[in-house]
Amino acid sequence: MTHAQILDLYIALGGIPHYLKQIEPGKSAVQNINQSCFTKQGALFNEFSQLFESLFDKTGHHLKVVCTIAKTRNGISRNDLLQATKLNSGGIFNKLLNELEASGFVQKFIPYGKSIKEHYFRIIDEYTMFYLKWIAPIKTKSIALRSNYWHTKSKSAAWQSWAGYTFENICYKHINQIANKLNLMNISCIVSSWRYVPKIGSMQRGAQIDLLFDRDDQSITICEIKYNDSDFVINKQYALDILEKNRIFAEQINTKKQLFICFITKNKLKDNIWKQEIVNDVVTLDDLFTT
Repeated sequence: MTHAQILDLYIALGGIPHYLKQIEPGKSAVQNINQSCFTKQGALFNEFSQLFESLFDKTGHHLKVVCTIAKTRNGISRNDLLQATKLNSGGIFNKLLNELEASGFVQKFIPYGKSIKEHYFRIIDEYTMFYLKWIAPIKTKSIALRSNYWHTKSKSAAWQSWAGYTFENICYKHINQIANKLNLMNISCIVSSWRYVPKIGSMQRGAQIDLLFDRDDQSITICEIKYNDSDFVINKQYALDILEKNRIFAEQINTKKQLFICFITKNKLKDNIWKQEIVNDVVTLDDLFTT
């Protein structure tokens, strides 16, 4: 399989060996996903609930927490998670989060610029994210499954957008490969993401950075992550938007460090004047497969 086909399988199934055993040689990623996830006989169509029942005693609470976190693209704070789930704070809740983290479903992290006490949580298991987004709604709404269901759905704008978000998650699991391509392996870095939401009524623009490397050489590498089926093209407006986002970032965190711009892409980045003007580094999907 090509790296692009492997990526699409990974986005749906994750890296669990048992799930990967469902892949049939000679079939495309779309065909394998359709067979495993979107037929009633498919091994992963009903796997989700069975998986939780086999791992946890209080499955209902674990599922509630996971489903709540999955609704937030940028993660959710512990306090917001408590409010949303209406669970009681304390040792039992902490134990539940620790179990989900130890099992590889969620990850605890501190967003860039936040206090060390402000822990956030995000889903990092690909199959869990895929199931909740694409399989669970079919069961809830009793949607009839056509034989080519995923072949059609995988061409939709909704899939492209969602796959881009999941590709960001996969990039975080390949930080060493990205750092190696950027020649940062011997430079101490804080790896994180960043988001700025202006106050209600403010005239300021919001901004979000998918991935950044805050380096100890007075520099910060800011990464744009793009899940693109063809070569990604930077036009004038997009270039201006990136520069404006970097300006907001530097202003909000009050830094005078040198900012470098990196693109991480599924395919290549088309060479043009705007790439030459603003982009310092490019990492492609092929680079994530290096050891």
